[in-house]
Amino acid sequence: MKKNNTTKPSTQFVMVTPELQVVNQEVQKAYQKIIEAAQRLLTKFEMVKYRTYITVDNLRDPQNTNFINEFICHFWSINLINGRDGRYYIYINYDGDFIEKFGSNLTNLLLREAYRATNSEDGTIGCEYALKVMFVNHDVHNYFFRLTFEGETDTVSIAVVERPEAA
Repeated sequence: MKKNNTTKPSTQFVMVTPELQVVNQEVQKAYQKIIEAAQRLLTKFEMVKYRTYITVDNLRDPQNTNFINEFICHFWSINLINGRDGRYYIYINYDGDFIEKFGSNLTNLLLREAYRATNSEDGTIGCEYALKVMFVNHDVHNYFFRLTFEGETDTVSIAVVERPEAA
């Protein structure tokens, strides 16, 4: 006797409630604070190549359904992602080779800022759930080099953080 192995069709659509929209806006604000912190941290470097970063606006790419924004530099990839449940998430990936070369202090400072940005100050759940630090070594710098080599596009921008003037 043949067994019927049909699966129920499921939709990829998620009901976005007003409450979910508010929380997703908070996650977006936290993401922006983390990116600003990352840019401030890059000012510590004299060499332009270490102050260079790439942003990817995936909302301009109709083929992309999960990634919203990406920030990529030599050290980290920080991604704002739309999860299957309709909630936004912030993923931070680090490059172990650069931690080995420069030490972990820079990444520790970034993570402190990331936890501060997603922390709930008023005792509510807030968007603490959204921060996902990937504690595995990623090859961030090769992704950075590939995007740099391919150059700017409709979705990819390349910029350099300026160093503050010495007083």
